[in-house]
Amino acid sequence: MAGYIRIDRRIFDDPAFYSVRFPRPWALIDLIQMARYKPGGEFVNGRYVSLERGQLCKSIRALATRWKWDEKTVSSFLKELSIVGLITLKFPQSKGGLTNVISIVNYDSFDDDSNSESHTDSYTDSHVDSHSDSHAIYIENKEEYNTSDTNVSSYSIPKERREEKKKEKEEDTGVSSKKDGADFPFIQKLWNDSMARTGKIPKVASISQARKDKINLRISEMGGWENAKKTIAECFRKINESDFCNGENDQVWVATFDWFFKNEKNWLKVFEGNYDNRHRKTQLEILADNIRKADEYYERQYAGASAYGVPPGGGFDGPDEQ
Repeated sequence: MAGYIRIDRRIFDDPAFYSVRFPRPWALIDLIQMARYKPGGEFVNGRYVSLERGQLCKSIRALATRWKWDEKTVSSFLKELSIVGLITLKFPQSKGGLTNVISIVNYDSFDDDSNSESHTDSYTDSHVDSHSDSHAIYIENKEEYNTSDTNVSSYSIPKERREEKKKEKEEDTGVSSKKDGADFPFIQKLWNDSMARTGKIPKVASISQARKDKINLRISEMGGWENAKKTIAECFRKINESDFCNGENDQVWVATFDWFFKNEKNWLKVFEGNYDNRHRKTQLEILADNIRKADEYYERQYAGASAYGVPPGGGFDGPDEQ
């Protein structure tokens, strides 16, 4: 159903409106009505935050108190709205990093002078709060915000808009998710197949979302998927062949899938050969070398020094220290 419903902003001044836990549609409407009608700004933890039309600045904690939610629920709700394209989030460098600048996507569709004469003579500016200078908001297709359904799908945007946003993102980043996205099943199988030499390195049962996020960061550091899949394969080979990575070290430590993708340092160390096998002399080999050098030293010192043209007592290195 097309069209709009008009909501008087004065309803948000009624204490009864905040006396119960907000349903999710109410929370979305509350975000819209708190957004600024005109550009401006406010101080957050002693720092001035500039806001454009359609933006508001609220912390997770403030919204949780306002809506009678816990902070985790607020955070998840904002992320869901961001995913479906109803808002965008930005985090200014405020104390604690907990304050969000929330931008209402397509704000004009909710608060537009052309929708009504409500901005002219309904109320005076004294009724307008610090967040907005408008007096009414408009909700299009009210069935999408039915309070009987608290699932995020209630806020879904049209398919055409989702496709448009996806295309815009690919154009901005120059990356197509279908063409250049990481092949997680390939990475999992490659790891499990590569770590077969000793059987000490644990295999991967599944790749969670947290793992996918880490992998994507490393792929970006490697220069994109096309380069990364070659680099990853080479690194996995090096780990498999490395005695150190297979537990032959003082701590009996073994490399793991999560360790490799943990940060920007670990994979680079593997790729540069820091864990490659090198011949390290054992204590027995060092002792044998020292005995050999001692024999040569004493033979030259006392028996055959003149044959070498070296005066007794000089010119020869002593044994190595163990």
